[in-house]
Amino acid sequence: MLTAKKFFDWAFDTRAENVKRLSRGEMTSPEKMFLSFCSHEPAFISYGPAGLNASVKGVGFLPKDEYLEEEACLIFHQPPVISYKLKGKIEIYDEMSSGKRELYQQFINAQHDMYHNPIGMDKWKEQPAYIFRIEEIYDNSATKDGFGKQLQYPYGEEE
Repeated sequence: MLTAKKFFDWAFDTRAENVKRLSRGEMTSPEKMFLSFCSHEPAFISYGPAGLNASVKGVGFLPKDEYLEEEACLIFHQPPVISYKLKGKIEIYDEMSSGKRELYQQFINAQHDMYHNPIGMDKWKEQPAYIFRIEEIYDNSATKDGFGKQLQYPYGEEE
């Protein structure tokens, strides 16, 4: 079975390099910059008590926790060829619902404010945070190795 390393190379490493290039003023055009960030915006698909729902969300990577609650699917894509589907479980961190300080929610909103129009710390408690715990990864790209092929995850660092 192929490993999921190529997904992380594309979704995480490429994005990290693009952020570094952007900070050095090295992006060649606005079009290339925005296209390069497709790996940040998967279609988030969930099926919970309210039924089936899908929308495009900005996402990032965080360390793992041990317990998962709701099942969900993320579809990362970059037209015209690249597409990955991640299956897993989600946790929702919401200070308004829990009544306690949610560190993931504060961290994610702070990270969001670094790249987008800042909403300010006083508004963060009104912006819930989703943590997606990856369980399976599929390469849905339009390539000979794609078309729904499951990738080994987790994968060894030696690759």
